[in-house]
Amino acid sequence: MKNKGKINEIKKAKGKMVGSGILALLLAGSLCLAGCGGNGQGEDETAWEDAQSEVAQSEETESASAVETSTENAAIESAAIESTVIESNAIESTAVESGQESTSQTEEGSVQAGENIWESVQAAEEAEAVTVEGYTYRPERETRIWYASNGQEACKVILERPVFEGTAPETDAINAFYEEWTADKMEEYEPLADEARDWILSLGEEELIAPYGDEVTVAKVTVRDQVIGILHESYLYTGGAHGMPGRESHLFSRADGKEVTLQSLTALSEEELNELVRSRFLALVEGDEAGGFFGDAADTLNAKTDFAQFSYLTEDGVVFYTTPYEIAPYAAGYTEVTIPYEELGM
Repeated sequence: MKNKGKINEIKKAKGKMVGSGILALLLAGSLCLAGCGGNGQGEDETAWEDAQSEVAQSEETESASAVETSTENAAIESAAIESTVIESNAIESTAVESGQESTSQTEEGSVQAGENIWESVQAAEEAEAVTVEGYTYRPERETRIWYASNGQEACKVILERPVFEGTAPETDAINAFYEEWTADKMEEYEPLADEARDWILSLGEEELIAPYGDEVTVAKVTVRDQVIGILHESYLYTGGAHGMPGRESHLFSRADGKEVTLQSLTALSEEELNELVRSRFLALVEGDEAGGFFGDAADTLNAKTDFAQFSYLTEDGVVFYTTPYEIAPYAAGYTEVTIPYEELGM
C-alpha cells in the first residue's frame, strides 16, 4: 500500500512537469510575437534572448524533474524487490527456527526438514540379491543428510548393511545386529554433523566446498565352516585434500548368529597370533627395495599387538592389514598379508 501511494505521487508530479513545459512554450511564443511587433532591432533581440532564456530554464527544469522521477521509480522498484526478499527470508528463517517440519515422499523414501534437518532414504529395492554358500542377502542402504542453518548440505552419511533372507535363527540374529548397528552408528555421526555445520557457517557464502561425509559399503561376505564373515569398507571425508579409507569386519557364528572374535576361532594364543602376523609384515618391510615403507615401519610393527582387530576372512585364509599412514604413505593404501586357515588352526 505504501509503494502504491508513492507511485501515485510520482504520477501527479509528472502531470505538473508536463503542464509547466507547455506553459513555458506558450510564454516563449508570446515573446516572439511581441518582438515581431516592436519598433527596434534591440528590442527584438532582447525579447528573443529573454524567450530563449525562459525556454532553456523550462527544459532544464523538465530534464531535472525527469531524472528525479526516474531515480524515484528505480528506488521504489528496488525497495519493493528488497521487501519481497526480506519477507521471503523471514518466512524461511521462522520455519527453521521454530522447528517446523515438512514431509514429502520420494521414490526412495521419506524426506524430513526442520531445525535439525536430515533426510533418510531406504533403497533396498535397488540392490540385487547375492548368494554365498547357501545364504542369500540383499545390501540395504540408509542415507542421512544434515544441513546447516543456511540450507547448505553439511554432512552426508551412507550406511550399507546386509539383510539376509529366510527365517533361520542365525540370519535373524545377524539382521537384528545390523538394525542396531545402523541406529548406533548414525547417532555416532551427530558430533561430526555439528562440526560440519559450524565449519560451513564460518566460510563465505560464495565458497564452494564439499560436505563432510562417510560412505560404508558391504565389501565382502565369506562363509567358512562355522562362521560368517562380513567386511565393510568406507571412505570418510572431513575436509582437506582427500578423505580416509576405512574397514570394519564382523564375524558371526553359524550356530546362533552371535558375534564372535577371530581369537576365539583360532588355536593360537593371542601372543602366538601376534608373533605370526608380525613376522609376515616384517618380511615385507625387510624385503622392500623400493623404499615404499616408512623408516620406522619395523618399530611400529614390533609395538603392535592388535593384529586380529584388523583382519577379515577370504576363501584362501585370513587377511591381516595395516591402515594408510601406519607403516607406509597414504598412496600405498592398505598393506596386507594373507595367512592360510591351516596355519591359524582354523
